Amino acid sequence: MRIHPLIPLLATFLLWAASPTAGAAPVTRWFQFSSTSGPLQFGPSVGRFTYDDAQAPAQGGVVTGDNLLIDLELQFAGQTWTELNTDSVELRFQAGGQLTQVLIGANCSATGSCSLTAGADEWYLRAGVPGTANDFAYIGFGSGNVRQQSRSVNGLLDAEPAGVPEPGMPALVLAALAALALTRRGSGPVAPRGTGPTVLPPTH
Repeated sequence: MRIHPLIPLLATFLLWAASPTAGAAPVTRWFQFSSTSGPLQFGPSVGRFTYDDAQAPAQGGVVTGDNLLIDLELQFAGQTWTELNTDSVELRFQAGGQLTQVLIGANCSATGSCSLTAGADEWYLRAGVPGTANDFAYIGFGSGNVRQQSRSVNGLLDAEPAGVPEPGMPALVLAALAALALTRRGSGPVAPRGTGPTVLPPTH
């Protein structure tokens, strides 16, 4: 008996739909951060991170662990910090799954704590809603072994800042341009001006 080619695909979809993570979705948040203490001063600057909303406890609470963020990007001290070179070890939620604070840094543990080691360039920051610890601390970066800390300088933003590209937007644009270039490299006759493919920006 022949099996319809769509049956395996349907079975895979049903297994996915029944899995505990089927309802999970990535959530991207933007945050503002600054440093106003010692030689490393900047800001306010804007960064972003993405987490899986399945991590949020239904009744609220603190989630600790390694690499809690799917995606991360912020810049300071002439460097770009991402999920690949930054520890993300704590997320705080209120009841209903609303994120209230994130903790990231250069030398953090899965218990939700960060260290600043003498002789190293290390930092951590907490960004959250008003009333939470919105601080930026560092050691090194021209300060020697003196710990520097700026308090009440960070915060989660309610919406994406104007003029900031969507996560993944540059990659989508580059892919579209590459596809257009490959199309035009064909050996057939060149299409008359105005009849070629049109590249539209991704919709939000």
